[in-house]
Amino acid sequence: MIEHLDKTEAEILLKQTEKIARVQIAIFTPLGFMPQHHDNGKDAWGMNDATWQEHRSGVVTRRFWGYLGVFYI
Repeated sequence: MIEHLDKTEAEILLKQTEKIARVQIAIFTPLGFMPQHHDNGKDAWGMNDATWQEHRSGVVTRRFWGYLGVFYI
């Protein structure tokens, strides 16, 4: 879900999550920026207010360098 936040907000969220996580943090996000915009205002399921589905940032692998147990699927 971090791809739905701008880069600064996503980094703040990750730092806050690190402070409260007891064991691990699992992040599922596209690798890099993947545009997702719907001109008609409907998302892929035909629901209104597609602005919530827009990607505002992308995560690259170097963002996670230094973390233990980084896996790419």
